[in-house]
Amino acid sequence: MFRAERDNDTLGIVILCDAIGVKPATSGQCLDAGKVNILFCLAAYAGAQEFVAPFPLAQVAQIRYVRGPQEIKSEDTFLTSYVLFDKRPQYAEVDVVESCQAYLKAKVASGELVLPHGTSYSFAGTYENQVRSQKTLALVLPLALFAIFLLLYFQFRDVPVTFLVFTGIFVAWAGGFILLSLYGQPWFLDFAVFGVSMRGLFQVHPVNLSVAVWVGFLALFGIATDDGVVMSTYLGQSFRQGEPRTVPEIRAAVVAGGTRRVRACLMTTATTVLALLPVLTSTGRGADVMVPMAIPSFGGMVIEVLTMLVVPVLYATVKEFRLHTRIKESWVGAFLFLTALLGFFALAVYCAACDALAKLRRRAA
Repeated sequence: MFRAERDNDTLGIVILCDAIGVKPATSGQCLDAGKVNILFCLAAYAGAQEFVAPFPLAQVAQIRYVRGPQEIKSEDTFLTSYVLFDKRPQYAEVDVVESCQAYLKAKVASGELVLPHGTSYSFAGTYENQVRSQKTLALVLPLALFAIFLLLYFQFRDVPVTFLVFTGIFVAWAGGFILLSLYGQPWFLDFAVFGVSMRGLFQVHPVNLSVAVWVGFLALFGIATDDGVVMSTYLGQSFRQGEPRTVPEIRAAVVAGGTRRVRACLMTTATTVLALLPVLTSTGRGADVMVPMAIPSFGGMVIEVLTMLVVPVLYATVKEFRLHTRIKESWVGAFLFLTALLGFFALAVYCAACDALAKLRRRAA
């Protein structure tokens, strides 16, 4: 039962009733249920100062139970509804959404799913953030690599040597992907030390290429050239003190300079790897982001030790090539730049061919 009371603003109530085609009711009268709903009934006009007599709600309205939305939302003047779903473990969010999009498009194309006129759908939530971040990283990563190359060039003022050091980034990049692949293997770190499971300690589980992983690669690029800088700097100083004039002298100088900087390179790599161990074993809030970010950096720095071997070998290759051809370093740098670092293999093949011809000549003599 509802009870309607006359409001002080009588004029407002009269206008409201007239707008819906209902004559103001006096005390004890019931309104036409076909022309007025429950909200206007409660605002019925009282002809006297006393209260309106109570009346049953069934006289002015029909009550039915129907299924409807819990709430009505709108965005950009369009009615909006949300369908929430989550992904299964070991699946990336972007891959799941793209699979759903392909499935829905196939249903619409086959006619099994018919969208009413004026109705559309789109995927939102974390997927949108992932797509937006991927577009940003597609621009940031090349800019970061270019900035690193410029810094190395300003350090050495030599394009071939800059490319030599820059190869450490690709070695570290490979190491990051190797560790990501190992994290998805069931046998990796499947043992215990003093009763502590290594898989549980390092939270070994399949890791997808998320934004956090690419940020970890971005951090890796900045530190992957440390060993190459240390090695190339000392080799350059050694060659400036005494310029070798034969291939054996070049190789002896490279071996001597490389062995003198092994300890420094190991110390540089060890400090970075040890600093990442607490991040790899972290738990609690934020660990789901920090661990994927640290995995590529850790794996890249472990494999980056190979630059102690790669940089001296490539350094000797460039020096031997210049010794055989007598061309300027600027031309060598331009060749490496145009061939996108694949020119090192061409230089190595040319030097190997020259060495083989030299040996054949000595045997023939």
